[in-house]
Amino acid sequence: MIPSISVPLSIVGTFGVMYLFHYSIDNLSLMAPGHLHGFVVDDAIVVTENITRYLEKGIRRTRRP
Repeated sequence: MIPSISVPLSIVGTFGVMYLFHYSIDNLSLMAPGHLHGFVVDDAIVVTENITRYLEKGIRRTRRP
């Protein structure tokens, strides 16, 4: 479920920034988003696993003032 949200969001963001800065789509421009999606998916999975681990330990979110 995490990749189904994070990948389309990062694709739209990447091409949106490329459009705003008038970048063309060539091989180098397409290679960078490919690597970026790997990082985004990996980070999202790691964060979700850590949140799950803390919840299973019984540690709840604390409110900060």
